Amino acid sequence: MRWCEANDVDYVFGLAKNERLKRKIAAELAEAQQRREADMQRRPARLYKDFTYQTLQS
Repeated sequence: MRWCEANDVDYVFGLAKNERLKRKIAAELAEAQQRREADMQRRPARLYKDFTYQTLQS
């Protein structure tokens, strides 16, 4: 991440779910579920959210 930021490279990370992250993205998870249920083929819906996150122990 530091290298990307130092070199003006945008990036996206997928993090393992945990309760803190799920609370931060609760609205997006609900919207994705609604979109999937509205899709006749039940394809996965993906939404993205930009936020700052830091683990509690690192």
